[in-house]
Amino acid sequence: MGFARHIIAATIALGVAIAGASTLVAPAQAASSGVKVAAVKTGNGSITTPTVRATGKAKITSKTHKITKSGKTVTTTKTSGKKISVGSGTYKVKTTVKYKVGKKKKSYAKTATVKVTKTSASVMTSSEYAKIKTGMSYAEVKAIVGGSGTRTYHYEYSWDEYVCDDDYLNCWTEPRTTTYDDYTWKNTSAYGGGYVSFEDGEVTSKYWIA
Repeated sequence: MGFARHIIAATIALGVAIAGASTLVAPAQAASSGVKVAAVKTGNGSITTPTVRATGKAKITSKTHKITKSGKTVTTTKTSGKKISVGSGTYKVKTTVKYKVGKKKKSYAKTATVKVTKTSASVMTSSEYAKIKTGMSYAEVKAIVGGSGTRTYHYEYSWDEYVCDDDYLNCWTEPRTTTYDDYTWKNTSAYGGGYVSFEDGEVTSKYWIA
């Protein structure tokens, strides 16, 4: 009988000890408040600005993405996840974020170095497109872009021009030919790019689709 009481007492004591041990749980850690900047994505002739998100109780008040090459600013944007057309080379992408935690104002900056390759001769960046002016030759446009593009239209119109000498005493006709060409340089989107029209080898118009 006494032996049984000892077993019962020991069992109760062990149960209490286990119950007590189960309550010794480390307190939950509060999530740190701040911001997280994702990795910079690159493509064929493009850089996509990183996404930014707040963590914990932080609230983002502003963000800026600055892309530079060899110390010179290529572009600055406030839009995350934006695809920027660039040429081949090494770039730095600096993301600066301002945020608040409660009433405290804070800031965070992250710089990433990325390499971009533009492999297709038919890819045009928005900055290259901006350099193309009316009256430029096809050779000048090709030099700016670094590629020949794709000719999507060609037409030749032959006609006779009526010409005279300075005194209009002698007049005659001379054969003439006018050529019209359209060239396309794609950007990195599915249907976008630069479209340039030429007359007799000189730029007459252009348009851009992002």
